[in-house]
Amino acid sequence: MGAIWRFFSGEDDSCPAPERSAQRTSVWGFLTGQHAPKTFPQAASAYHEAGHARAARVGGAAVMGMEVHADGSGKTTWTWNPVWTWELSRATDEQKRRADLVVYVAGQESECQFLMDRHGYSYKEALRATHAGAGSDRRDFKRRAEGTGYTFEGMRGEVHGLVRRHAYTIETNAKPLDRHGRRGGTWA
Repeated sequence: MGAIWRFFSGEDDSCPAPERSAQRTSVWGFLTGQHAPKTFPQAASAYHEAGHARAARVGGAAVMGMEVHADGSGKTTWTWNPVWTWELSRATDEQKRRADLVVYVAGQESECQFLMDRHGYSYKEALRATHAGAGSDRRDFKRRAEGTGYTFEGMRGEVHGLVRRHAYTIETNAKPLDRHGRRGGTWA
């Protein structure tokens, strides 16, 4: 009973957004989920951008930096410089293009993983919740994949595995990005 009182009274400090604690003080707010997952756009964006950055590093790119904003928007910049990695200098144009396409898909997959692990979303719910936020990634993917036969949805399986394998690194880099809003690329 004490835990229930702490939750509804606002004494529980686990609420992700204390300014919205009034929503959870009513039973209706609790039952309708008004206090729940709608309060973390910057955290979700941090995982999204960290997913892009990790996929870029795995593919051999140099991550120049990342930023996230309170409204849930963000940006990751990376460059493919063959001087920095021996493997990339030997890669064909098709291999470089495929690595680039993986980076575009990894943002949404990483954000989906965050929603599933931290907020109890199903994969289907997470895809719906992140679809609009991945709009620019989809446009860039479509432009880059033109004439190749690759599709955003078709690469999900491969990228989902990559995000699962690198979940620890994505998380350890998303948390400081969420706190500070900006991060240089040297960590990746």
